[in-house]
Amino acid sequence: MTVGEKFEIIVGLWQDSRRFKMTVECTHVSDQVLRFKIAGGTKEMTMEKLLIKKTNPWKIRGMNFKFEGDDKAIAMAIMNIQNEIEYKIKPPTRRTWNK
Repeated sequence: MTVGEKFEIIVGLWQDSRRFKMTVECTHVSDQVLRFKIAGGTKEMTMEKLLIKKTNPWKIRGMNFKFEGDDKAIAMAIMNIQNEIEYKIKPPTRRTWNK
């Protein structure tokens, strides 16, 4: 990842057929932290991933909107965004069964 790198993700909410396109921009890179600005329309969110932590590495730094729905739907929406960014940071490697 480099600072200023942009990519798009498409995220669906939990138990909702609608899908949303969001633009993700990497704003800070260091040995310990990756920071991202996620924007979709007029809504923005800043998240960071702590690279030295194994459990709960994601942290929401700020938002200019509120999620709609119950707690489970909000948690699943945030987790979907994090998983899409994780996939772009480090895509899964292809398994080779026959070595």
